[in-house]
Amino acid sequence: MNRTAESAEAMLEEIKPEGDELEAEIVPLDSGLVDALASADLVISSTSSLEPIITAENIGSVQRRRDSAPLVIIDLAGPRDIEPASGETGGVHLFNIDDLNRVIQGNLSSRHDQFAKAEEIVRKQIEVFYGQMNYLEVDPVIRHLIERFEIIRRGELQSTLENFPPDQHEAVDRMTRRLVNKLIYFPIERLKSIRDMQGLSEDEIAFLKKLFLPK
Repeated sequence: MNRTAESAEAMLEEIKPEGDELEAEIVPLDSGLVDALASADLVISSTSSLEPIITAENIGSVQRRRDSAPLVIIDLAGPRDIEPASGETGGVHLFNIDDLNRVIQGNLSSRHDQFAKAEEIVRKQIEVFYGQMNYLEVDPVIRHLIERFEIIRRGELQSTLENFPPDQHEAVDRMTRRLVNKLIYFPIERLKSIRDMQGLSEDEIAFLKKLFLPK
């Protein structure tokens, strides 16, 4: 609703679809207002009037004619265009700018909650990503460490097996394998623990590569 026909026409011109006609009727406030309200299901009002332009009595008359059918009224004006008591009329759902602000604030608060959840999801995914990067960087070091110890074990085994009777070769092989596994168990598990729990810095990874990987 607008207080003047000119303002109403200007508003219709603004909201009219481009290249199309908008079916609308401009009704003067001083005549036919109740008839217009009685034919509406939704009323949006935003004038600069200092006094309510629709009273509770007007709305009561409208709803009697509508048999109290649901009527939604949105009052965007300040001061109010619609007398607050109108909202007490049966079937009337009256909302003002304060109600809309509360909805907006509620939506913003909900979005802020979602932002926190989204940030937590991103943080966890970043941790997963860096964890995967640590796997890619550290796993070759672990594999090479195991391979180096195995090469050393086999070399020493081949050079010493001739000192044992053939029927003891298998037992010696098992013994050296268990010995090597025990020797490398702690450093391997320590590397895996650091990799999985807290990650390794670039300097630590570079040091491990320099220490264990062939040039």
